[in-house]
Amino acid sequence: MASLCICDEQNEVTVLHASAALGQILYKKEGDRWVTNQKFDWKMREVDMKDATITKRNQYLKINGWGANTMSMGNVGETEFIIDRKAFSGELKLAIGLMTAEDPNNIVGIPSGGAGDCADQRLVSGDPKSSYSFNSTNWLSYK
Repeated sequence: MASLCICDEQNEVTVLHASAALGQILYKKEGDRWVTNQKFDWKMREVDMKDATITKRNQYLKINGWGANTMSMGNVGETEFIIDRKAFSGELKLAIGLMTAEDPNNIVGIPSGGAGDCADQRLVSGDPKSSYSFNSTNWLSYK
């Protein structure tokens, strides 16, 4: 399982989640916290490579600006994201939380030591809290 956190210039953090399905939620800054009233809306559970599924995945990418493999696709323990850069404006700050295949309680944050709440166990497991203290200062920068 993996959660990719994207902080944009509008003080919003979009969390892209890939596990058995794909989902995303948006957090907005309120004071020193980032809050949401959303839950993940799980999509793309299909793992086959039939034409209809590939078409559905391409539509998901076009509509949402991103896609990823689920944990039932490809090599065990590997997650790949594709992001349409035009879907996110300005400079972005990125962090990732990864759940290791060997131990679901072991969450690896990227950047190491700087992912903060993006590497929160509940967020990465797909059961997010409604509020986090995201701090994108040490996140990876992408222009």
